[in-house]
Amino acid sequence: MRSKYERLQAGPRASELPEMLRSEFLFTATYWKCWKAKELATVAAQGTEESSYKLLPKYFYVVKYANPGSITDIKTEKDDKGQTRFKYAFMALKACIDGWKHLRKVIVVDGTHMFGKYKGCLLTASGQDANFQVFPIAFAVVDNETNESWSWFFEKLTEIVVDGSDLSIVSDRANQICVAKDKWYPLSHHGCCLVHLQRNVDAKFKKRNHKQMVGRAAEVFKISAVGIILRRSILGIGQGHTLRYNLMSSNIAESLNKALVPARDSPVMALFEFIRRMISRWFVSRQRKISKMSGEIPPAVDELMENNIEDARAYAVMPLSAFEFEVTLKTTGFGSSVNLETRSCTCLEFQKVGIPCRHAIAAAMFRDLQHSEFIADAYLKKTWNETTKGVTLPVPDPQDLFIPSEVSDLIMLPPKTKRPPGRPPTKRKRSAGEIPVRPNLI
Repeated sequence: MRSKYERLQAGPRASELPEMLRSEFLFTATYWKCWKAKELATVAAQGTEESSYKLLPKYFYVVKYANPGSITDIKTEKDDKGQTRFKYAFMALKACIDGWKHLRKVIVVDGTHMFGKYKGCLLTASGQDANFQVFPIAFAVVDNETNESWSWFFEKLTEIVVDGSDLSIVSDRANQICVAKDKWYPLSHHGCCLVHLQRNVDAKFKKRNHKQMVGRAAEVFKISAVGIILRRSILGIGQGHTLRYNLMSSNIAESLNKALVPARDSPVMALFEFIRRMISRWFVSRQRKISKMSGEIPPAVDELMENNIEDARAYAVMPLSAFEFEVTLKTTGFGSSVNLETRSCTCLEFQKVGIPCRHAIAAAMFRDLQHSEFIADAYLKKTWNETTKGVTLPVPDPQDLFIPSEVSDLIMLPPKTKRPPGRPPTKRKRSAGEIPVRPNLI
């Protein structure tokens, strides 16, 4: 069964091995023997936790050798005996760094626990490409989600993502993230994840149906002064409909965490190698999709445009000038003012998202113009192609390279925090207001 755990594959669970052995080899084994065999096979394929920490400096060196321009860093600390122990590790591949330059200036940061022998958390920063898919930017392994660890992660992230008023950072309402953001990204906007916010409101104001109200309010681009006061007093958040496009939650970070579940119980070096292979595989898959595209609009954007086109048929258009229009709903007479030359609408969706709203599409149809001409460059095929153009090369054997002595002679021990006995949980703890979905038994 060893081959099932090679190349960083998750492999079957120990509880599944007895039945697999009976069906494939007509052999009967106890659960304990299968669990022990699984552990030995994993160690043979991925190495031990202790050896992984020792080899991590060499691994980062060969990663940067094979992919020049990648950013890696390791932070260590001295224990009571003066020995060097692992504390933090950071990795951002060159392909991701180059691709980020072509994305919308919104990043989602999140942290998730690891399940290995030693305690740790995996911090991630990701964006969204032109097809609304997850685009990983940077990863870090830390001891815990603290002010110090998040501050260190944001400090390394500044080498890739430049602070500015056009940048938005989306996260949950963890205070550690807010402190680190204010220190390293003071000019950028900070948006709270809508899903977490709805759960918090639902837990605080039970039986008042505020959860749905918050969701509808978050999707509105214009908000009154009374709404701002209520948001600050009830929800405890500041003013913001910042330029975060359609990224209203940290769902892309949750999706990235789920994709990394098979490696979150692996040794630290195997985890980073799993990430490198995953990114390489994703880029190749997206390049294949781009090569098969017939038009200039990615499939996810095209689907969104089709929905807006259906809604646009319910509006009447009256021209005010060559590019300005009054667009009103046929049933009520209420509507908006659209300017196709400046790509703006009084509903603010056109200029905030970068995709023509239903009012703008109605105006474009009135002039027999292609609505696709008014889509922002961030959503076009050429931009999507630029984000995935980078190539992530495999790491060579360290024995075939000359490695500096400061890297090869570094003896780094595992962190002092060791996981307590017992089976570690593989499912995250549900947050406030989160209700598990029950299966439909009908």
